[in-house]
Amino acid sequence: MSNNSSYSVIPAGIRRESIAKASNEGFPSRNMGRSLPLDLKGLGPITTSGMTVGRLFAALSIAVFLCSCNKSPFDRSRDASGGGATGSLSPSVNLVVFSSELKTGGGAFLYPGGNNQTLSFQDTSNPISTRSIRYNWNGTPVVGGTLFAGFDLMNTPTLSTYNPNTGRNLSGAGYGKVTFYARGGLSTNTVLKVEAANPSNNGQCVVLSMNGTDDIVNIADQCNSQPTPSGCSKAQLSANWQSYRLTIVNSSNVADLFKATFIYNQPCFSTTYGQGGTVFFDQIQYQP
Repeated sequence: MSNNSSYSVIPAGIRRESIAKASNEGFPSRNMGRSLPLDLKGLGPITTSGMTVGRLFAALSIAVFLCSCNKSPFDRSRDASGGGATGSLSPSVNLVVFSSELKTGGGAFLYPGGNNQTLSFQDTSNPISTRSIRYNWNGTPVVGGTLFAGFDLMNTPTLSTYNPNTGRNLSGAGYGKVTFYARGGLSTNTVLKVEAANPSNNGQCVVLSMNGTDDIVNIADQCNSQPTPSGCSKAQLSANWQSYRLTIVNSSNVADLFKATFIYNQPCFSTTYGQGGTVFFDQIQYQP
């Protein structure tokens, strides 16, 4: 599968700082799509379902105006990083990606498009910290005939400095794992793939499912009784917070600090879509 991607058209006046290419290789898809331009400066839920470009522009303009009076969580985290992803690295200090807010100064994007999914960094329904990440996909294609939808926390805040194939060298800090908390629910035949420290750590991933044993099934294996394993570890997702760990074998080139992808394992000969799911994340950090 090709990993070519393109950018969404951005209305005049909307900053491009949180847009990025989406690397779609390895995910089941009938059609490649486009990434969604996001402005994450404390604007709450992000969705474009049912919105025209004009309405999206108007909504973002109002949100920017309402948030312009005070320093946003995004600005605070970027200015107060004091090391970590935007400064010096130390083996004795964890690199916190998210705890109540984004901590690294990096942005985020949805892929392969923006429809039918919602991403919020301000969920207060039951966070471990003050706020948690809430990510929802309703199961229908976000663009074309895709069977997946995801979000990515990238290492840079701007498109001009983001490259999905070239990131920061974090190996000097000696990080050996990424830990995070997650809770939520997934519909039938839907799993969640979580990755970190890509592209250099490519292949280190965990597949979360409601039974803890489901794996990713590629389209070519839909009717195969023994589909090819994804190579990811597997774990159970529940309605209660649970801690998870991803092993880091290589952090010399980190463009994507954290990445989560809903994947629908479409049954053999089926042409219907799933119903997605809702997952919450908190306390995402790199540790020695």
